[in-house]
Amino acid sequence: MLRCLMCMVLVLLGTACSDPEAPPAPDIVEDAGTEVDAQPSPPRDDDVVPAEPVTPPPEPQDDLSSTEPDPSPDLQQTLARIKALRDEGRFTEARHIAQRRAETGDNAVQGQLDEQIAVLRRLEQQAVPVTEAINLLGGNAIEQRRGRRMLLDGGLAGRILLAQAVRNAAPSIADQAVTLLVILHHTEAYPALVDRFLTLDEDDEDAVQLAESLHAAMEAMAPAVATELLQAQVVRILRQITADPVADPRIRLDQHINSLLSLVPEALFATVLAQVQNMAPEHVVGLLPGLGAGLYQLDDPQQQMQEELRAIMNAAAKALSTSDEDDPRRATLFHAAANLRDEDLLTSLMQETGTFAGSLPNLPPGWVGTDIGAIEKPGTATFEDGRFVIQGCGANIWGERDGLYFVSRKITGDVSLTTRLVSQERVHDWTKSGLMIRRSLRGNAAHAMIVLSPRRHRLAFQYRSEDGGSTSGAETSNDHEPPV
Repeated sequence: MLRCLMCMVLVLLGTACSDPEAPPAPDIVEDAGTEVDAQPSPPRDDDVVPAEPVTPPPEPQDDLSSTEPDPSPDLQQTLARIKALRDEGRFTEARHIAQRRAETGDNAVQGQLDEQIAVLRRLEQQAVPVTEAINLLGGNAIEQRRGRRMLLDGGLAGRILLAQAVRNAAPSIADQAVTLLVILHHTEAYPALVDRFLTLDEDDEDAVQLAESLHAAMEAMAPAVATELLQAQVVRILRQITADPVADPRIRLDQHINSLLSLVPEALFATVLAQVQNMAPEHVVGLLPGLGAGLYQLDDPQQQMQEELRAIMNAAAKALSTSDEDDPRRATLFHAAANLRDEDLLTSLMQETGTFAGSLPNLPPGWVGTDIGAIEKPGTATFEDGRFVIQGCGANIWGERDGLYFVSRKITGDVSLTTRLVSQERVHDWTKSGLMIRRSLRGNAAHAMIVLSPRRHRLAFQYRSEDGGSTSGAETSNDHEPPV
């Protein structure tokens, strides 16, 4: 048995219960992703190369609807078409439509169309320096700073054309456009962010970086976006998940929905729950942690919502009952159930999947205990007085496949792990206790760990650099007797 005091984020490795011949081996934690600052700082005036002054004309109103009463259905269609073209940055084309309609000689609508034509002429004038500024974003550092300065003064045309740059421009330009949209807090551009988020090429390194920026920008904007608009865009993302549930971008989309559920649960929980009910159970597992956390954050969760979420989790457990025992979705499912603080549900899920999960209800929310690899006896874990108390069994964490009991939680982004090992039972010379980062819950997963073993109280850093590879040891030192 070992006792460990958690100071920050903690993952504990199992102890060996058989007599391996190999030297000590490494443990592993969940794999880490990337994180981007949600709201970058605007450029400073003192580091911008002076540009020719841009004096934008008075900014037009963001509403092309008429102030005159009862427009005809025909006029309403024309105005809707004009607004659609304007939102795409096609100001001249929109003005031509308005002018052709005005030339029909219908005095009843002449004033309304003249108003729209005036708005569009001003947008055309603003668009000239704005287009130049967007092109500068693809230049050198001096040109980029100049472009950003110009765009911050670009008015409505600037916001509209920045949204188009997010949709269509090369990643280097689109990434900066995202930054500026957040600074401008142009929440109407939210669909443009979603458009690019859903169509990024995962094999493009620049696009992956852009995905991180988009994710951060969408998080920053979400609390200010109108609820109906936010719900509609989240439904678009969920439909993409449904259409291609096993594609690489799926993980990114799952993580984004889970993040939004934690930020604005009142606005999104019911929408996401309704969509998930129409998806195949085995394809919704990645969304369940966010739903579990979101339900817990609701001010007044309805009993029906709780029952529906439990039914979804049970259906997912049934779908996973025939999956490989190392299937990482099993751990995700238990993580989601732990967020509900429901011991009966956890027991039901363990019985359905045949998974040993120790004393899961006694772990902090979000933490999961899992047996990895070939195990002779299931492990257990509890959290008592600020300490994890873990009993685990496994052949070793070494070679090409591990056997251990792993207490962990999923982490995204850079992370610092700190713990104090209070005690360790000498089950074997190479019993291991410590901290691990692990790519998945598969027995042969890549990982890195720092562990203590009873033999000479050796502290060692060990790792497997790729799935299925051999374990290697790095620096070691002796005489580290617990507590350490």
